[in-house]
Amino acid sequence: MAKRLQRPQNKRRSAAVIAVAAAVALASVAVAFMLRRAEAQSDFTPAVVTCAVHEKVNGAEVTGSAASGSVKSDITAENTGSTTVFLRLRLSACWVDGTGKVTGTPSALPQIMLRQNWLDGGNGLYYYALPVEPRQSTTVLCEPIQMKTSVSPTGAAVYQQITVLAEAVQALPEKAAQEAWGVTVENGRITAVK
Repeated sequence: MAKRLQRPQNKRRSAAVIAVAAAVALASVAVAFMLRRAEAQSDFTPAVVTCAVHEKVNGAEVTGSAASGSVKSDITAENTGSTTVFLRLRLSACWVDGTGKVTGTPSALPQIMLRQNWLDGGNGLYYYALPVEPRQSTTVLCEPIQMKTSVSPTGAAVYQQITVLAEAVQALPEKAAQEAWGVTVENGRITAVK
């Protein structure tokens, strides 16, 4: 009689084990289906934030490395990325010798006359107030800049070199530019720089 009582318990245990295994298998299939479906429906593409400087020296477009000359003009920044950005330009100046080697002669940034929609952030930093769409450019930064010639403390001729660097930050959400650059953005435009 003891054997007959054990059989129903073994059958119940077997049935319970089979039921649990079936539930685990169904749950695994459901999770796998959801993951596969989630991958197929993901349309998210991360934004690309990049930019470039365009400028002329003595009326000729500068490409690649620095060009020598006495007048820098038509300085703009282009949004080369995939999302709308705010752009800023950073100017730096130094003195170079006839071979282009930096001399160490003390230098100062030239005074420039900004054009419309540009804000002076101080220390050679200039902000374009409007957001710039992908593959679009800012307006020209300033009036042409005269690059000077001078004499170093050793008596050698030196030439002022002005380098322009562009920086970009995503325009939306507005707090991106506010947090990254410390600017004030109101109604989709930079209204103040700190």
